[in-house]
Amino acid sequence: MNRNPLTRAGIKKKVVEIISEFVEQDGLIVNEEEMHILDIDSLIAMDIILEIEREFNIRITDPEILSMETFDQMMAVIYGKLEGV
Repeated sequence: MNRNPLTRAGIKKKVVEIISEFVEQDGLIVNEEEMHILDIDSLIAMDIILEIEREFNIRITDPEILSMETFDQMMAVIYGKLEGV
């Protein structure tokens, strides 16, 4: 059973918004096409993860964080958490 009423498209849009909030502070502009690999400072990356956890009420483990080298991998972890996989 899906614990979150958002669609995958809605979840992805919110994640893009969260990432954009952090990286645009450094003068970078983010869109989904450019986010296949996130090459950002590790402290900013942790802030992003913490905000995603807060926004979706999920917990992302350290091994899962280390497995997220691409945007698609990050989204797969988030979808899995929200869909109870």
